[in-house]
Amino acid sequence: MATIDDKDFIDNIIKNNGYYNGDDDNSLGDNPRIIQIIEYTNAWGNRTWAILTLQDVISDRYRASQYVRNPKTIWTYQTGEIKE
Repeated sequence: MATIDDKDFIDNIIKNNGYYNGDDDNSLGDNPRIIQIIEYTNAWGNRTWAILTLQDVISDRYRASQYVRNPKTIWTYQTGEIKE
């Protein structure tokens, strides 16, 4: 799980179906497919995105709190749907 503050990076992952720049080589185990992107406002008021792999997905990891405001899933690998 990673927190990203660069929308271009997020757009690249969505465009390439879960991989940055379409690089799907995971032969070393260090490049898993992103399967979910959650957009939220962080504690400092900045729009931020969480990228999650299959190993990261926990149903309420990004639930609303003082650190995660207005979380919403904007993309999932399973459906490929962009929810903006």
